[in-house]
Amino acid sequence: MSLTKQELIVQTAASLLGCPYIYGTWGKWVCTPPLRRRYANYNPEQKAITYKRCQRLRDSSQKDTCAGCKYEGKLAFDCRGFTHYCLAQAGIEITGGFVGRQWSDANWAEKGDIAAMPDLVCCVFVYKAGKWKHTGLHIGGGRIIHCSGEVKYDTVIGGANQWTHYAVPKGLYTPEEIKAAHKGGFMRTMKKGSTGEDVRELQEMLDGIGYACGTPDGVFGNLTAYAVKSFQRDNNLTVDGVVGPATWAALEKATEPEDPEPMPDDHPTTDAETVTVSRDDIQAAVERLEALAQTLRGWL
Repeated sequence: MSLTKQELIVQTAASLLGCPYIYGTWGKWVCTPPLRRRYANYNPEQKAITYKRCQRLRDSSQKDTCAGCKYEGKLAFDCRGFTHYCLAQAGIEITGGFVGRQWSDANWAEKGDIAAMPDLVCCVFVYKAGKWKHTGLHIGGGRIIHCSGEVKYDTVIGGANQWTHYAVPKGLYTPEEIKAAHKGGFMRTMKKGSTGEDVRELQEMLDGIGYACGTPDGVFGNLTAYAVKSFQRDNNLTVDGVVGPATWAALEKATEPEDPEPMPDDHPTTDAETVTVSRDDIQAAVERLEALAQTLRGWL
């Protein structure tokens, strides 16, 4: 089965983990000492850090060979070059030769504060001290892959970077998918073969609304795939067995507890009302009853 655009972007990003950062590069070349020299000359303010991260350039006595270097044979990126490269593999082109321009260009279907980010594959940014400092890829579930020093993981919450903004590229999602994702929280896209506690949660949700998955075991197998497709068919969704933003949103809606019917004002209460009566009140009531009894005996 062919990959979706989102899956291709995430797969590409993950395949580049450990690739080196060289300011100004965007995955067109493999990292070598000559490449580092060339880009250090293009960007003199980055020369010190560009040299520092290359063991060959740190020692001028060594030849221009990458043998034994952890970056040997790996593509080189800077942060905005990395996001551009990953999105381009799925046919999504974003413009901008630096982070601020990438943010401000007309690349996005939606963008905003990180606190409002939907759970979608999208770009994330760091805006600090009046400048756009850094960018990376949100791959779902609050996880990020970005290039800083080298390509590595980070998280939206509690990560090493103070991510401040998000931007969903044009052409990656429909408006309906973006809207649905805003309601779903950080739930990753999953399909047959996925495993984990969130798969178990999916199975329990489906079982609870009548789509049997067997024993919830955290493994997305044939029964779970059949249940997902049945749910999608019944809810006018794309029947592909893939649980993405739209399917998550429909599941959340289907499993929400119904609000109880409001109780009418004249509905009798089932709770006994507690009344406090003093000893004097009781004595007075007894005396009134005795007087009433005396009157009745006189009539008889």
